[in-house]
Amino acid sequence: MKNKIYLYADEAGNTGSDLFNDKNQPIFYTSVIFSKNDIDINVNIKEDYQKICNEFLKSEVSEIHFTELSPEERKNISKAMIELIKKYDLEVFMSLIEKKYLPKLFFIDEFFDSGLNPKVPPEMYNVRMHRQMLTFGIVSEFTDEDSEKFYKLFINQDKENLIEFIKNIIPKITKNKPQDHIELVNKALDYVIGNIDIFLFKMDKKRLLPNFHILSLIMHYARKQFPNSEAIFKHDFNSNVLKGQSKKLLNQVVTAFDIETEDFSLITDMKKDDTFKNGIDFIDSKDSIGIQIADFFVSSFRLYFENKLVKEENQELIDFIDNQILINGLSFKHTITEICKYHMK
Repeated sequence: MKNKIYLYADEAGNTGSDLFNDKNQPIFYTSVIFSKNDIDINVNIKEDYQKICNEFLKSEVSEIHFTELSPEERKNISKAMIELIKKYDLEVFMSLIEKKYLPKLFFIDEFFDSGLNPKVPPEMYNVRMHRQMLTFGIVSEFTDEDSEKFYKLFINQDKENLIEFIKNIIPKITKNKPQDHIELVNKALDYVIGNIDIFLFKMDKKRLLPNFHILSLIMHYARKQFPNSEAIFKHDFNSNVLKGQSKKLLNQVVTAFDIETEDFSLITDMKKDDTFKNGIDFIDSKDSIGIQIADFFVSSFRLYFENKLVKEENQELIDFIDNQILINGLSFKHTITEICKYHMK
């Protein structure tokens, strides 16, 4: 019999299918609380959580929202929440995705996949650092306007204008680059232009949204950290994109596979897996202490990542995020960080 692992997730920065127009929410965040016990039926955790609400908010509330707290409340409640995490051996996992970055990565995955494009050597696509450097060389010249235009052209299957887009982007992504980069990009994209039908396929555009890809990050981590476990996944029911999707679609996109993710890629390997055979339960946070804890951390993490936490008022929380929380994601910053780490080895 498999052990059970419980996941409680909440999100911030959700703009649904709009990846580009909300300048105030460029990043999509998710916080997941991992527990070996069901937090929502654990009497001791529930009592300790309620004590935090009663002691520091001094009112009959059942939920704590980080953004609504005063500086003093943030300081005291953060300390108490960190103690709660440690006392019950819970784990906080943070994921983020830069929305405008996804189409840029999809451009790499779609047109430089050596399985589809014979002009791309297998080692370039499959060897982590080779592909990473190629990706960096391309996306560093790929503007946000380019990303939005490519996204719309591909989703709409606009073949003629997509070909023109590729022709126009080649000089930009090869300018002042090493000769081997120039040759590879030219050969690969010339092949795409001449065989565009191979690379176009009808797809539900929701599969290019951060909500689905962040689930891939979460589920991959769960399988890696808790192997051979049966996952019970509870998500805040306010997820506008995921809520209402059939269990079949969710399984097709993320739950039926072990998706190997890299900081510079969307999907590099898949294999069937039944860890998440139960799918996802969408629950009102009022009915889940686990999701309420996830909400507290995702809100604080968002402010942390956007440099909006005053250090003097939130030092303990900042130290906890810096030293004890694993942060995974897909963003240009992640790509640069990974390359720097590689060169420092």
